[in-house]
Amino acid sequence: MDLPNGPGAQLTHGLRREVPFTAQWKLGLAALARYSRAAEVHTSRLHVALPCLAMGTPVALHPARFQRERYSLFEHLGLEFGKLQQLDVSPMRDAFIAFLRQHLGEVTAGEPQLPVEPPDWPPP
Repeated sequence: MDLPNGPGAQLTHGLRREVPFTAQWKLGLAALARYSRAAEVHTSRLHVALPCLAMGTPVALHPARFQRERYSLFEHLGLEFGKLQQLDVSPMRDAFIAFLRQHLGEVTAGEPQLPVEPPDWPPP
């Protein structure tokens, strides 16, 4: 939950620029694990709402009024703002995996792997 005065525990995703990439990766995986275990998530952030939908976690997206056009994907999926919702994303997942296999060959399922860290991280 990243909404002030909302239900549940409030979280933030703010990172300082000097945090090493490997630490950022671990924090990201920890956040995803927390979303997957949550009973429900209330957020104003699309980058929180979409993983929750993908993992089957009930999520309510509360976008800022002046930024609603940024959330058109949510509306395109037939979801309502401010209401707890879940979505069966398996048809989209299967189509995406088929796309990857067609263009990349074999796709290995499993835990996300840390990409190669840039040699000059963080950038100047």
